[in-house]
Amino acid sequence: MFQNKIEQLALNAMIKELMLKDKPGLVEKDDSGSHEDMSYHTMTSSILSLRGYFSSAFDAGLNNRDFNYIRNLGKRYERKMLRATCGVNTHKGVVFQLGILIYLIGRLCHRGEFNLAKGINEEIEFLNLKTLLKENRFGARRELISGYSLSFDAIKIKDHKKRLFYIMSKNHDTNILRRGGVVALKEIKRLSKLAINGDDKIYEYIIKNRLSPGGSADILINSIFIEDYIQFISKFRAELPKKILEEKESMAYISNYKDIIIASLIFPGLIKDFPLARAKFDKLDDLIRKRYGVKLIYKKMDELGMRAIYRHDFSRKKLIAMKKEMIALEEMGLIDVDIYDYEMIDRKSLSIKQRRCLVCEKPAKTCMIENNHTKEEILSSAFFTLESMNYD
Repeated sequence: MFQNKIEQLALNAMIKELMLKDKPGLVEKDDSGSHEDMSYHTMTSSILSLRGYFSSAFDAGLNNRDFNYIRNLGKRYERKMLRATCGVNTHKGVVFQLGILIYLIGRLCHRGEFNLAKGINEEIEFLNLKTLLKENRFGARRELISGYSLSFDAIKIKDHKKRLFYIMSKNHDTNILRRGGVVALKEIKRLSKLAINGDDKIYEYIIKNRLSPGGSADILINSIFIEDYIQFISKFRAELPKKILEEKESMAYISNYKDIIIASLIFPGLIKDFPLARAKFDKLDDLIRKRYGVKLIYKKMDELGMRAIYRHDFSRKKLIAMKKEMIALEEMGLIDVDIYDYEMIDRKSLSIKQRRCLVCEKPAKTCMIENNHTKEEILSSAFFTLESMNYD
């Protein structure tokens, strides 16, 4: 499932940060940095305790839950993290920042918005987070209110160690402020700029003053997640239309292309499998079986969408009449029904023009493959709803 992939990317981002070597003051596999109360074992226990959090955060956004839901979810997992680490605050900043980031991404997927940075800023504005999150001048709150600006900006530096120094040179790190004050923060920023080009004076300064740029490490985790998410989503978007078409052909092949009906719910956006889509498809399935008395032989709901196969024993004349009824529904919205006897009964065989896009006049298949329209555009053009399907 898509949600599980989001969870994997989030946890992997945390692991990548932990495994990064030569981080001044931060916990590594063989070094606890400036942390007497933390170790590699503590950090891994913390990461494992957060399993389930990020997929739940994404689901909350996808299902349009309000912001208080994600805040309470984060607090619950923060307590779980503290139990796993015997009270040590290892990833509180990640629970807050990355959890909310993923919640916002879920909201973007609900909208069908693909411009990540732009969409996140729009959601922050829409949710009025600048008012909800007080004391936002420094640290995690500042990064969130800015639309994760430093997290996005840092992606341009591909080397993760140099990226960390870049973040440290820009970030108002509350961990540094808490341990060393304003003077230390200013010096850390100066030395971090030098460290990007190989100067190692920052190590001596951090060790001497027992400092830890934990807030910058959190932003590094954000940036790694965003980087990996963008790569994943680009590949996913490119492959999804092809996979859907291949699955459709596979279903027909499994059934020998004979005496079958294949029904699909074409829900726009990257996420095809969620409660609303399932409810709509269950209604379509129920209607087809009751209306035509066909036998369901296969039904599947997953990331490729909602689809089902039915067996029939109808005459060609009855199938043609059925196809014309289905074409009328297809023209109004989100349904696709393919009908076979010994061959496919399609628009071409009935001398009916090919299906056009709901938004524009291009062929529907072209717009689907090229992702020409947002989810909002498609849904606003689809005036048909399954509730209107009534043959009684």
